Amino acid sequence: VTETNEGTIVFRLHNTTASVNVSSFTTGNVRTINWTGLADATYTFNVTVNDTAGNSNTTASRTVRVDRTPPIVFDSNITSPASGTNYSDVKISLNVSVVDVSTAVDTVFFNVTNSSGAQQNATLTATRVGTSNNYSTTLKTSDSPDGVYNITVFANDTAGNLNNSAKVHTLRFDNTVPIVNISSLSLG
Repeated sequence: VTETNEGTIVFRLHNTTASVNVSSFTTGNVRTINWTGLADATYTFNVTVNDTAGNSNTTASRTVRVDRTPPIVFDSNITSPASGTNYSDVKISLNVSVVDVSTAVDTVFFNVTNSSGAQQNATLTATRVGTSNNYSTTLKTSDSPDGVYNITVFANDTAGNLNNSAKVHTLRFDNTVPIVNISSLSLG
């Protein structure tokens, strides 16, 4: 605030139903408002400055969204049906339902790690299916060596909240065809 005859400065915070906080200052150069503990919601705030002569100026309202809740990943909707007939190139469709109650889902991806979880094998970004809450991607087993892999779903929202607690699925990739050796042949 630049005012020689400064009177009061009033900060007002509102949600969609009522005033949440009104803080007033009468002197000082630094005014800090700490609005901790706010519930997830959209808020508007403005500042009104009054001088000692009775003049007043109010800023335009600003909007702030508080969102500390990560997206919800519906574990029961994680699917991985295999398709294809060539076991050296099986494609697995990975599908999941994700919603965010406060903002919007930003990114959904599937993380593929070895069975110990120590080595990351792939990260596959899922694509939203139409306007639904469903996200999908495809994994080719031939891109990884034979073995057991864990698949975990990660989802974050536009506020940066991350859900990485989705169910882990364990899959066995086996792209090697059986080998047949004839050790003896008896004709009778």
